[in-house]
Amino acid sequence: RGNTGNRRIGRTLMPSQSTDTFAYTNPAFCALMLRDFVQNYMKADNRGVPLPLMLLPLPIALSGDLADTFNGTNSRTGLITWVSRHPEITLDLGRRIEALTPFSREALLFAISRRILDINDAGYVDLDNTGMKKALRFPATEPRGRILSISRTFGRWVGDVQSTETVLACLRLYQ
Repeated sequence: RGNTGNRRIGRTLMPSQSTDTFAYTNPAFCALMLRDFVQNYMKADNRGVPLPLMLLPLPIALSGDLADTFNGTNSRTGLITWVSRHPEITLDLGRRIEALTPFSREALLFAISRRILDINDAGYVDLDNTGMKKALRFPATEPRGRILSISRTFGRWVGDVQSTETVLACLRLYQ
């Protein structure tokens, strides 16, 4: 755990990642987060997820300091109520999104190439279940399960809003 220094990959000196960081940011696990987000978003809005919203799940679900803000919530809590209870969520959210955009992009490409997600004719991200033989679930008591649970809950809240502009404004990412 923790940073162990630098390692050489080819000719490039790369900072080493902790095992946990590597595990939680690998494309396959991140694709599962995106899939859970999309699946729950689509329970409220079956058109699919607008592409800009696909940058939100990873920074929210992987930010350990935000995990506690989900305690005592459920699918009916809603995005606006959650943000009003915890306005600190919006602090540095833009920076978090920017930092994780490469992981979000890689996860989305992985999910599309493995037929877990798809882009529908309207240009929205949609489910493609042909690549998933069986839904993976982890106990909510372990970190992976907690992260996926946050992604599902957040997906439902964002889907309930049914407006990209309102979601971004609520999170203070768009004014």
